[in-house]
Amino acid sequence: MIIAILILLASMCIIDIVYINKKIYSPIFVFNAIWLITLGLYELKLSTLQQDLSNRTIFIFLICIVSYNITCLVKLLLNIKNIKINRMKPFINKEKVKEKIFNYTIIKKILAKNYTIEDKVKIGKYIVLIIFVIQTIYSRGLPLIWKLTGSSKVYIDYGIPSLTGAWYGLIICLGAYSFFKKGLDKYIYILIRYINTIKTNSNIYNIRSYFLYYT
Repeated sequence: MIIAILILLASMCIIDIVYINKKIYSPIFVFNAIWLITLGLYELKLSTLQQDLSNRTIFIFLICIVSYNITCLVKLLLNIKNIKINRMKPFINKEKVKEKIFNYTIIKKILAKNYTIEDKVKIGKYIVLIIFVIQTIYSRGLPLIWKLTGSSKVYIDYGIPSLTGAWYGLIICLGAYSFFKKGLDKYIYILIRYINTIKTNSNIYNIRSYFLYYT
């Protein structure tokens, strides 16, 4: 099954660079190339610690890869269709369309403002904090508190499934960005990240080291 996925990934890379976008930095090529390299290296089993992928895991990989490529191809076809429609109907007044959209008060307020990178980062921080509160209420506690109180719960019991993975990804991105900026934001991301991934007692003491390192 892995060999079939590797052939699919390699085929999509070739098709994209030869027939579709014809460049190596297109989303289709980058996505398939990254998965091709990752799964290819994993299949070589360069480490004795590697475990064989289960059929369920391979099936999930296949579904994700096929879904992404189909979505990209459908979007490409829709873009081509829209281009043809625009050429056939030059009389469409785009200004009127925009005016109708701006008649909605909420949309008008959102679109009227030009958000800077700092504004987007600030919005991202508020989203992280809001989700943190929701996750904590949903889980009825935090991994750090569970560890200190001797609860049977562990860090994998924390959070809403699926949302937690996306949330951690957002924390990592914003944390990496804030690392090069002045302010306390980086400490917020470090604190949230590590109080939610406590596994052993040594992790509790390591939090202090991380704070000292990032100071």
